[in-house]
Amino acid sequence: MFKTTCAALGLLAPLFVSAAIAATVPVVNSVTVSYNSNQVTVNGSGFLPKKTAPTVLFNNTKLSLVSDTNTKIVAHLPGGVTAGTFSLTVTNSEKDKFTFDVTYGATGPQGPEGPTGANGAQGPQGPSGPAGPTGPTGPQGPSGVLSTAITNVPNDVLLPSGALRGTVATIRLLNAGTYVIGGQLSLYNSDSTNRANVSCAVEDNSGLVNGLPQSYLEPLGPITLMTIPLNGFYVAKTPSTLFLYCAAGGDSSGVVASSTTITATQVPPPDVATVP
Repeated sequence: MFKTTCAALGLLAPLFVSAAIAATVPVVNSVTVSYNSNQVTVNGSGFLPKKTAPTVLFNNTKLSLVSDTNTKIVAHLPGGVTAGTFSLTVTNSEKDKFTFDVTYGATGPQGPEGPTGANGAQGPQGPSGPAGPTGPTGPQGPSGVLSTAITNVPNDVLLPSGALRGTVATIRLLNAGTYVIGGQLSLYNSDSTNRANVSCAVEDNSGLVNGLPQSYLEPLGPITLMTIPLNGFYVAKTPSTLFLYCAAGGDSSGVVASSTTITATQVPPPDVATVP
């Protein structure tokens, strides 16, 4: 466990996102927790569309709110929470919800691989069950996902400081077409004294593109872990490669991307369907 009074909850964003979100729908951008006060802070938008306090559930337990605005909620966590993954739901006065999984506690280094165990004895083969009746053939539905590409980067990638930026991950799109981009990026400031300002963006060979994920974080405190979602879309005119770039400003020299997952799912145009 990291020795600090403030670490972060990991936020796993949904894979599919809408290109336009109504103003009343709550959206969560980042989540942090203070272990000293046992309080969780949720940053985003759409929390108070009618100036009425939202409801926050932690594993179906309603949390007591410390403060709430349309963009920030502070609430008390239950006592005795151990490290693990939990469900957290924010519901605003319009009854719109945003539900996601969070990880509580810091992640230690991966331990060494253990020896392979011996194979157990093979059990006897069971009798064959009777064949079920053949069901009716239904109509063929519309075409679905065309292709999916996934990039996982589990190892720590040290970010350059100052005006320099580093490549954290790349993902190859094999076909031309429209892709929904999803995933998450975990950043850790290992500096015990200094804060860091971190900026990250997903780009193609031409640079920044509207629709691709971009994040400009508030100062990342010393010995702090934060997980941010990578959500967006991209229209590839030809087979393309996308790059996740990050840079760390401020006085800290120890910001690393501790883990990264990017998923690009190619979807058909709305009017493309297979007629039975």
